Amino acid sequence: NIGKKFVGQIVVSVFLVFIFSFFVSEVPAVSSDSLLDAYKNYISQGSTLAVPAPVPAVEKISPPQTTQASTHTLFTSADSTLKKPHPNASDGGAKVMLVKTGGGINRAIVGFTVPSMPGVLVKASLVLTIYELAQTWGEGRWVAAYFVLRPWIEGNGRFNKFLDQPSMKGTGQGVTWYCAVDTNISNDSRDCLNSWNGGEFDPVATDRVFHTNATLGEIVWDVTVDIAPMLASGGEVGWVVKKETEGIAGGKVFYYSREGGAYFGSPGLGPRLILEFVP
Repeated sequence: NIGKKFVGQIVVSVFLVFIFSFFVSEVPAVSSDSLLDAYKNYISQGSTLAVPAPVPAVEKISPPQTTQASTHTLFTSADSTLKKPHPNASDGGAKVMLVKTGGGINRAIVGFTVPSMPGVLVKASLVLTIYELAQTWGEGRWVAAYFVLRPWIEGNGRFNKFLDQPSMKGTGQGVTWYCAVDTNISNDSRDCLNSWNGGEFDPVATDRVFHTNATLGEIVWDVTVDIAPMLASGGEVGWVVKKETEGIAGGKVFYYSREGGAYFGSPGLGPRLILEFVP
């Protein structure tokens, strides 16, 4: 009996080896689990092996590409100070621009030539750098930027002596408190037909920045709303920078002009217009 059982086991083993060899030669390589399922199906049904269909490859999807904003810095093409106590004075050649109220209102004025830049504007910033700030701001005052509505010409006068630079009236045309374009800044007369009395600008400030006795360095006004409509076409733009409330005395600040930046060997000290846009 033991011999018969042993012979029977050998016969079964040979049969299984035959079946397994047949299965391996006829079926593509699949996983061990799939192979076992197919073998069971073959034994129970005596039919063609049922091999699972291969899983299709999953297509890899690349993440969307993000567009980086470009930054373009413009340096001022014109700047000056409008002096109410000296309404016919040209100050376009000065090394600094003055904003104050005590002793007479002074306002800074800056202009830029913006080239055509197709794209979507993200932000536009007007940047002035403080040269000197008097410790007379008390609890602080707002200084605001107002969009200029009329063309003007810088001029080359220098009202005050600055370090080794003497004062001079200047020659030719230039901007003054009275005139956007005074046709003869060398005299002390109002030489224009339409006076603008301290600048013709939007009465609503584009932006404002709080100044205190501790204010230093770069001052930044957000002027995006003024630049956005003209970014594609380009053109001349400008702002009057003045105290938001000029009826209150106290507070005086000098900002570098473009001539001041050049004088100190650093054009970046002068007024700048920084444009951030997506091409």
